[in-house]
Amino acid sequence: MVVGEFTEDVDIVILGGGPAGYAAAFALAQGGRAPVVVDGRGALGGTCLFAGCIGSKTLLHGLCDRKVALDAAHTASKQAVTTLSAGLAAQAKSLGVRVMKGTARFADRRTIQVAGETVGRLRFKRAIVCAGGWSAPEDGCVSPSSVIEDPSCLSGDVTVLGTTSDALECAAIAAAAGCQVHLDPGGDVLPGVPRELVKPIERGLQKTLAGMGPCDRKGLIVDAREHNGDVSHLDVHVTEAVLNDAGWIEVSDTMQTADTRILAAGRCTGRSMWAGGALRMGAIAASTVLKRHDAWDPVAEPRTTWCPPGLAWCGPDNLEGLQTIAVPWGFSGQAVLRGVAGSGRTMLAWDPDSGVVKGAGAVGEGATELAEAFMLAIELAATLEDLAACVPSHPTRAELLGEAARQAMTAQ
Repeated sequence: MVVGEFTEDVDIVILGGGPAGYAAAFALAQGGRAPVVVDGRGALGGTCLFAGCIGSKTLLHGLCDRKVALDAAHTASKQAVTTLSAGLAAQAKSLGVRVMKGTARFADRRTIQVAGETVGRLRFKRAIVCAGGWSAPEDGCVSPSSVIEDPSCLSGDVTVLGTTSDALECAAIAAAAGCQVHLDPGGDVLPGVPRELVKPIERGLQKTLAGMGPCDRKGLIVDAREHNGDVSHLDVHVTEAVLNDAGWIEVSDTMQTADTRILAAGRCTGRSMWAGGALRMGAIAASTVLKRHDAWDPVAEPRTTWCPPGLAWCGPDNLEGLQTIAVPWGFSGQAVLRGVAGSGRTMLAWDPDSGVVKGAGAVGEGATELAEAFMLAIELAATLEDLAACVPSHPTRAELLGEAARQAMTAQ
């Protein structure tokens, strides 16, 4: 035992303070339990708040929409992060959620070893792993999160590797900051999203980037490729929890691992790569601990990118066997008056026999804000007739969901 090490008995320890971690912590505290969150930053929010969901989007807004300088965009980004971080800290305090700064690993299936400002052990009744599972970039590369948190590194030549939203957004930020950016996707951009929606994103990038496609890596190299899970630093092997072949922690629909004391939620399970999915899984894990009934059973999960002009898609990766229609945003008075109708379009995919909508999405300015409408249409098994009969709010871009349904019914 390390000199000065102590062991503290705790109710529930949560490894990671990102969306899955704080969602679980807040729900548990509201249910009368006493969670302790161990996080490397010592603050709630995770990569989502400090880089991915908030940091990158505020940088994109400042650089691409407001056309401000990098320093000003970064200042605005930090202010947004600080405000939201303070809000999470206040909520944690009001609920009695304790947040410890440090890195954690399993000492055994009952104990967590914490290394940070102090070195100690937490002996827990239950543990929830919400560590994210991001793999470190390969040698000579940096991660998108490190670029977003400190964009002062953006100068000269930049090579971005990857096909993901992170890759596209990082490339757009670097180009808007004045860098010579080459995007090397290594495959189709945004795989699983219909090409009808992806093409305007690609055209927008081609106007601002130095190049797209295989290239010799130059300058700053940002590795934004999608990696398998990496929870090796947690020493999960000393517990009875099981990792699958891709390195994700295997969980049931209630977020329970093979170890009765341990649950997992968020990206480390491989079930969702998105913050919204992590929030939902964190809530499910808390529900399981509180012996309530909840389970992971989404029909579809929205995918978005804020890379200009913006995109949202909710539906299957493969549209085989489905019929589709794409309606240009010229049908939207809102898009026309804002001058954003040119590249915008709304798309539906449906089963030709039942008329049930299986996919919905859009590309264009503000398309990401339509993601919830698309998700609800899929989750509630809406038909073309259902969407066509809805009374829209006019003039909005959202009303094109019904317009697309009406055009689809007319074309059948």
